[in-house]
Amino acid sequence: RRTVLAILRALWTLLAARENPLLSPREQEDLRREMKELLVILWQTSEVRAVKPLPIDEVRQSLFYFDETLFDVLPRVHLQLERELRRQFPSMQDYRVPCFLRFRSWVGGDRDGNPFVTAEVTRDALRYYRDLAVRKYIEAVRRLMARYGQSTRLAGVSDELLASIERDERNLSRKPRDFVRWDQAEPYRRKLSLMLWRLEQLRQHNLALESGWGASDPAWEGRYRSAAEFLEDLRVIDESLRSHGGGATADGALARLIRQVELFGFHLAPLEIRQHSGVHGRAVAEILARAAVTPDYLALPEAERADLLTRLILDPRPVLLSGLPYGEETRELVQVFRLIGEAREEMGAQSVDTYIVSMAHQPSDLLEVLFLAKETGLFAPNGADRAGAGGGAGAAGGAPGTAGGAGDRAGVEASSVLTIVPILETIDDLRHAVDSLGRLLANPAFRMHLAARGHCQEVMLGYSDSNKDGGY
Repeated sequence: RRTVLAILRALWTLLAARENPLLSPREQEDLRREMKELLVILWQTSEVRAVKPLPIDEVRQSLFYFDETLFDVLPRVHLQLERELRRQFPSMQDYRVPCFLRFRSWVGGDRDGNPFVTAEVTRDALRYYRDLAVRKYIEAVRRLMARYGQSTRLAGVSDELLASIERDERNLSRKPRDFVRWDQAEPYRRKLSLMLWRLEQLRQHNLALESGWGASDPAWEGRYRSAAEFLEDLRVIDESLRSHGGGATADGALARLIRQVELFGFHLAPLEIRQHSGVHGRAVAEILARAAVTPDYLALPEAERADLLTRLILDPRPVLLSGLPYGEETRELVQVFRLIGEAREEMGAQSVDTYIVSMAHQPSDLLEVLFLAKETGLFAPNGADRAGAGGGAGAAGGAPGTAGGAGDRAGVEASSVLTIVPILETIDDLRHAVDSLGRLLANPAFRMHLAARGHCQEVMLGYSDSNKDGGY
């Protein structure tokens, strides 16, 4: 429980504080009293919830670890490795360790066997993650603003920083008139105050979206539109400090903040979507039956399924009917795919970039996901008009899935925004993985998708169901 985690974290902090040899007897006694208070609360607090948690409660639980640990620890891991490399290899003084360690989450995105994880829950999870990231950046910028009192009377500043301040003050005309009240000779505080205001506007915009109020207030026009914009401002400050005798300053809290933005962006952690292969099969069967492509897709042998899906994926004409006249399960699945596109537009391309297929037995289980991605604009084959995907009824000029209609795709690159990941879980699937993946990777539609994803295929081997199926 988050309540228990918070108490344990507080006790750990107090235990560490007790090691300070400079504490007076009165301070030591205060620490003991506070520890006793927390221990009594812990003993009298139920270790398990009295009510079944909702999916969004699990999202809040996962955020605890980002909030209390990962957000601060991951940048320090990278910066410490950087310092050690420079210490051991003096020729690497300019070397910068790339962001090699990241976290993803499927809390709020895993709907396999959990009907309570709807498209709306996933949308809320994404916004919770983003809100924590933005709040963390607001806190960090406030701390920098309190610390960075460098004056142009004592140190130089870059022309690029001064130009960015003038540009912001000119463009952010709707900011409160008394917002920037720093000495004109303190350019870093002036810049950070403007950045803080833009972050605050972004958070207010996020809260409005979360509450369903809409997000059309002109006051939010000055908000940061992407983490890249925020990162660019931080780097302007960094370069100005380093070029004017402030290298030690740039290597401290500012370097940690820059690394945090590189690692977490505004999305905090990419959210993985996970669904059972059977749900995709039933949805595709209903969509194809309604479009008069085939009356019983699920009755087709695997080779015929894969062949039909390949033709449909490479054909730019849509198969989805406007208005989604399907059953609840199919409509919900299509809404999830559409949500992925909306989330990437609203929260950045890294917010959702992985789709996991549990109980993936054969190539068609992944081709079904690629077909749904194509129908909702997340995959566009060579030469396809991506803006037209996911819309109306089947296109004129031949039934979807027939040989014609795909057009000349030569020389035009495909577009694919999702990494599609199979989980090979059963012992039989693990034993036949080489053959199954070999057939998948030989499929022309999936090869086109892979080319757009950098020719990299991620696979999950085994999971809890492997133990159920075959033991440890």
